[in-house]
Amino acid sequence: MPVIGCQSFILENKRKGDGGLTEAAPHYHGHRERLRGRFRDAGADALSDYELLELLLFRALPRRDVKPLAKTLLANSAPLPK
Repeated sequence: MPVIGCQSFILENKRKGDGGLTEAAPHYHGHRERLRGRFRDAGADALSDYELLELLLFRALPRRDVKPLAKTLLANSAPLPK
């Protein structure tokens, strides 16, 4: 089966609703909600430093992927106090 045009085939079948193949949601969908849930349920100890920083950056940059920024900021600074 050729790979070229595969995504359009999948999306077209999904639109038709004829039981064809469907495309899985990307892994990052719902990331913010999952992270907030882990923080709410288990507290700050359940998150790594970059995830805690992500929680703060979510509010400052609401429509941007902040994980790379959080990791870069931590790589260039001292670790967060425990």
